[in-house]
Amino acid sequence: MNGRGKLIIIGGAVDKGSFTEASFDQDVSKNMNFFETGILKRIIDESKFKDKSRIEVITTASKIPREVGPEYVKAFQYLNASNVDVLHIERREQASEVDVIERLKATDVVMFTGGDQLRLSSILGGTMFHDILLEKYKNDHFIYAGTSAGANSCVK
Repeated sequence: MNGRGKLIIIGGAVDKGSFTEASFDQDVSKNMNFFETGILKRIIDESKFKDKSRIEVITTASKIPREVGPEYVKAFQYLNASNVDVLHIERREQASEVDVIERLKATDVVMFTGGDQLRLSSILGGTMFHDILLEKYKNDHFIYAGTSAGANSCVK
């Protein structure tokens, strides 16, 4: 499928570091690694409105979505992205809820976290969310990014 959007496919087993480390601010250069300063920065740079782009972190694949999502938000915010949030979709029914669909329609970037590919396909596959996601990729200046299982979802 050709699209106006861009896919940013990130390999698996990436050590993202943690913004919860006690010495993070004092020793930021040792805590930031390629993932934050490289690929997340690239996602921002490639997006339509750069650090003002609307970014939604999708944690559906993760077994610990409430822990993983905020880490990505902090990482993006550290890179001056000012409009980042986590969109938790943990059950298939949520993928068709009005507020979820409206948030997807308003976003410029989706960032799928790693985890279980089967969770992604069984929860999102064939839903209104999935249809709109593909439509945005096909027709808009839209960034579709993912790591590990989230990267695999980019090509489905």
